[in-house]
Parts: sequence; structure tokens; C-alpha cells
Amino acid sequence: NPVFAEFTGAIRVPVLSIHETADFRVPFRQEMDYRRRTIAAGTSHLLVQRAQPKAGHCEFTGTIRQNAFDDLVTWIESGTVPKGDDVLGDPARLGLGSTR
Repeated sequence: NPVFAEFTGAIRVPVLSIHETADFRVPFRQEMDYRRRTIAAGTSHLLVQRAQPKAGHCEFTGTIRQNAFDDLVTWIESGTVPKGDDVLGDPARLGLGSTR
């Protein structure tokens, strides 16, 4: 069942993820693991990750969702890679890379 399959990082299309840093249902560590797996698979150029420095699970405002969707569509249509966050970098900078 692909729903329960291990993420390999072998993505083939642009992916933009959004994740709260204090999500207690799905730990932010999974975003970090996903980045590492795309690096190992040679597909990290297809993954843009955005961190939201707050608690919650999928508690994104309409603006955050809309901006991410618009940026993903632009990326697909024009090749312009949107801004994201370095999820493996300085935790104090999470959420700053993609905030408008």
C-alpha cells in the first residue's frame, strides 16, 4: 500500500511542502529526513520545504496555502524555483526563508 510506503526521496516532479515546526502529530524531523533522502537520491532540486514556526497540524492560514500553491504552479509552468527554508540548517532561521 503506497500510503504506508517508506519515502525514498526518488521524486520525479516538483514538490513544495509546508510543515509546522511544533507539529506533535507529525514531527518536523520527518521534513529533515525527507530532505536527506532526496539528497541521497539526487532529487533534492525538486523539493522546496517551508517551515511555519508554530504549533499545530495542518493549521495553515489561507494565505500560506494560497502562496504555496501559486509558487508551486509558477515553478511547474516557468521553472522558477520558489523560496523555501533550509530544514537542515539553523533552527532559529526556520520560517524566515519563505515568509512574505
